[in-house]
Amino acid sequence: MTSQYRVLYGNLLTSALHGELPSSSLTTFDVLNGPGGGSVSMPLDTNPAISVDELTFDGATGIFIERDGVIVGGGIPWTYRADIGSNTLTVNFAGWLSYLRRRTLRATLVYSGVEQTTIATNLIDYAEGVPGGAIGITHAATATGVTRDRTYRWWEHHNVGEQIERLANVNNGFHFRFDTEWQPADTIPTIVFRTSYPPLGRLTTHVFDTDVNCALAQVDGDGSGIVNSVLVAGEGEGRGRVTATRVNADAWNTAPLLQRVLSFSTVRSRTHLVAHGDRMIAQGAEVANRIRLDVHPDTPPNFGSYTVGDRVRVVASYGFVDVDDLFRITKRTLKSAGGSEWVTIDLAPERLYDY
Repeated sequence: MTSQYRVLYGNLLTSALHGELPSSSLTTFDVLNGPGGGSVSMPLDTNPAISVDELTFDGATGIFIERDGVIVGGGIPWTYRADIGSNTLTVNFAGWLSYLRRRTLRATLVYSGVEQTTIATNLIDYAEGVPGGAIGITHAATATGVTRDRTYRWWEHHNVGEQIERLANVNNGFHFRFDTEWQPADTIPTIVFRTSYPPLGRLTTHVFDTDVNCALAQVDGDGSGIVNSVLVAGEGEGRGRVTATRVNADAWNTAPLLQRVLSFSTVRSRTHLVAHGDRMIAQGAEVANRIRLDVHPDTPPNFGSYTVGDRVRVVASYGFVDVDDLFRITKRTLKSAGGSEWVTIDLAPERLYDY
């Protein structure tokens, strides 16, 4: 059965849905703790012509990709290319985080011992609450039980999107995504900021096996991050500086000494330094294999049952490549063109995201 796609577009400031774009091909992708994006191609000389007052590239327009009635992607179109020779207009959009990366804090916000996802949603509320700044981002964040101290002074002009990313990517942080979905009484799809915790990701029972349900497209092996001895330096100077050393002695049986130094100038707890060192030792224990798979969206596990951040098992064997392990989905790309559709999944070893 062929899936039915619609590319909808509307005004984010007024919540008015303009209609449907006549797409000939499309791509939409999600990334872990990032904006994602995509592109839509259509005839350049559409009839009736697309209104330049409705399809704008100034941040006011939202694009929404719908597959069989479910929104599977969306974002803000920032650029386009009109190819006269092929009579093709290609519109490129970036995910909703791209808007928050274009917003700055012009107020002083102080948080002491506040739930980390509450700080993130407060930053979104600030951006949405400034006159002219609301594009309809809502939130349904999950509490993590981890509190943070943060001070954002108005004269420092912090970038809203970047501060959310920094909150998420610290030790014991969280994962986030921006879902786009239809909700009751919607005139335009709703944008929802959601979080998940712990940052290990959702452990699924999904298995991607190249002999069963997917094709191996690419494997990139990277041993440049291998380390078996880490010195972690904390607060202080000279001999009075707090330090911790962590080693992977078993690795010395097969590899030479590979050392790194980490610096955390504001950390005075040796326990915390040990945790940082152990994390690097675990992440650098072996070659990091980054895998790309091609999957049909209706082949189990079906598209929609997995998302970025999920932990899945990958079984792949082809010549030099021999993999059977847990991986994290770091990027999920859906493409449709000429009546065909396919999904590309990028994965990385789960240990790289153990923070």
